[in-house]
Amino acid sequence: RITQLYDDGVCVYFYFCMNICDVAEPSEVFSGIERSARQEILDNGGSLSHHHGLGKLRSPFVHQIYSQGHMDSIVAVKEALDPINIFGARNGMLSMITNNK
Repeated sequence: RITQLYDDGVCVYFYFCMNICDVAEPSEVFSGIERSARQEILDNGGSLSHHHGLGKLRSPFVHQIYSQGHMDSIVAVKEALDPINIFGARNGMLSMITNNK
């Protein structure tokens, strides 16, 4: 479904269902399909996320969309504003923070 329209594109939500009967390791199969779909979207100029953030599932793609300088800046802000990790788990692109106090 298309939920938002912009001058330079739209926000498209995809719903994907699959029959898992007789599928060995259905979670792994689903994850592989999802990773392939995300990569195809990025390869064709799409966005990794709209307003839901990156999180754990999308974090492997972060290096394709952000420069190392950008990621270092985000990590520095997180460490400065939340040095003892009160505001959430260090996951997604924040998993690179190593001082888990």
